[in-house]
Amino acid sequence: MKTLLFLAFFLYTSVLVKAQFKITSPVKWSYAASKIKNSKAVVYLKATIEDGWHIYAQNGVPKSLETSFIFSKANNYKIVGSTIEPKPDVKFEKALKANLSYFEKSVVFQQKVELSNTKAVVKGKLEFTVCNAKECRPAEELAFSIPVG
Repeated sequence: MKTLLFLAFFLYTSVLVKAQFKITSPVKWSYAASKIKNSKAVVYLKATIEDGWHIYAQNGVPKSLETSFIFSKANNYKIVGSTIEPKPDVKFEKALKANLSYFEKSVVFQQKVELSNTKAVVKGKLEFTVCNAKECRPAEELAFSIPVG
């Protein structure tokens, strides 16, 4: 009976501790797509960033900090060119002794795709690092799935 009580207490405490330490990301991602011709489309990957935080650009930062996109290969679409981003802000980071490119508040990345069917689902994953004036969180990796057509 004592063992059962101990086990129940341990499980209950574990759940409470885990719930208290769950870290939510200050970045929320949303996705959309629009056709520009019958066989061409653009997918949009939007990051909405909480005040005081920023994510880094695809270029102009150390590889460990950059935002990156990996699109899955598929038979019904083909990636055309590189992922486009707006002009980032640039700031000198004392800790890294370098100018770094970043985005605050929100940013929309765009990727052109060529469709072999009228409908497709563009899939892949993105990776980003989010920082504020005091800390950088470990890089996050998210899978995405964007219907086109």
